[in-house]
Amino acid sequence: MRRSRLAIGLVGTALLVIVALCVLTALNTYGWMQSLGDVRFGGILNTSAQVTETRSVTPAGQTRLRLSNEFGDIALLPADGETLVIEMVKTGWGADEAEAQAVAEGLTVQILETAGEISISHEGVRQELGFFTSQGGVNRVDFTVRVPAGLDVVVEGHNGELLVSGLETAADLTMLFGGMTVRDHTGALVIESSNGQVTLENIDAGASDIAVDLRFGNAEVKDVRGANLQFTNANGNLVFDRLTLRGELRIENGFGQTTLRESTAASLLLTSRNGNVEVRDTRISGRSEVSNDFGNTVLVGLSASETVVNTRNGEVTVEGASGALTASVDFGGLTITGAQDVALNITAENSTIRFSGSLAAGANHRITNRFGEITLNLPASSAFDLDFSTAFGNISTDFAVTVQGEIDPQELQGSINGGGNTLTVSNENGNIHLNTLTP
Repeated sequence: MRRSRLAIGLVGTALLVIVALCVLTALNTYGWMQSLGDVRFGGILNTSAQVTETRSVTPAGQTRLRLSNEFGDIALLPADGETLVIEMVKTGWGADEAEAQAVAEGLTVQILETAGEISISHEGVRQELGFFTSQGGVNRVDFTVRVPAGLDVVVEGHNGELLVSGLETAADLTMLFGGMTVRDHTGALVIESSNGQVTLENIDAGASDIAVDLRFGNAEVKDVRGANLQFTNANGNLVFDRLTLRGELRIENGFGQTTLRESTAASLLLTSRNGNVEVRDTRISGRSEVSNDFGNTVLVGLSASETVVNTRNGEVTVEGASGALTASVDFGGLTITGAQDVALNITAENSTIRFSGSLAAGANHRITNRFGEITLNLPASSAFDLDFSTAFGNISTDFAVTVQGEIDPQELQGSINGGGNTLTVSNENGNIHLNTLTP
């Protein structure tokens, strides 16, 4: 009997301890939640109110504007004079108009002036934790800032849209979530965007560079001028139109289609991990290199002193090439048409190779393939020494060939039209065809 009472007492004590611990945990949790923000149980916060404030600041030797906004849109526009004008539209949400008005008025913006810069910041408000509540929108501050010429800008936006239009200054722009548009801008640009559409239009960086780091989102870049342009994207489609660069154009896209049209630069380095690549009507005074791991590659009207194409898996089409042309293809067909006096160097693993055009008379040319047919269509006046071989396949030609040694359907050494530099074609498994080009 005593044992039974003792057991009951122990169980009761344990239950009391458990209840006490639960109460203590609940109180601590509630305190922790209050430290994060006000706690509301139930309610519908579907009423909004707006408060508009305007501040004017005349720069006193400052050379930089720094703006940080946690929630809200940002628009940077040119000022009419030398005064910085800051318009702030504060939006708050509440259960009724009075509460929404109080929330809007409670949104704080700090404007500080130091020796080197003017800083504007909105860091959000003490957030309310709601249980069984709904809110019609986010408490936010939207900025429209009119910036005097020559005042460099540094922007960090967390959630919202960013517009920069008509400024004449260097700009360093960062957006975490939200689209970014920069247009009619004069000056250097540094852009970082984590998630959102990026649009650049009518940008003149002069002798300065443009650098863009985009992690997720599409981008459209057109009518851009400057020294060098570096554009990196992890995931999204990229479109470039009418770029005019004094130096290097460097584009890297992890996943998505990349399109470059009607542009000029001193050099081009375009890298795609996964997605189709298209380059049209673009002039590169120096070296052009295009690499694509997975996807089709189309180069039409790409003019460069040297063009290098590296692909792993996908069809490759090159139209109107000139200068030195080097191609490395793992899997996928390679079609070259309209070539003009190119110096050819092709290496393929598994590819059907078709070449149509003229080869540079003063250069040696080499084509190597492991599996797939090779077809060359050259002008009837072409003059080269030939060194053709295939391990499994046949060699055919409609040129008049002066043969050296014995005639062999799998090996051909000789010359056409008196000979010249050497055209070497080697195929492990596949036929080789040398045809006269039809005018």
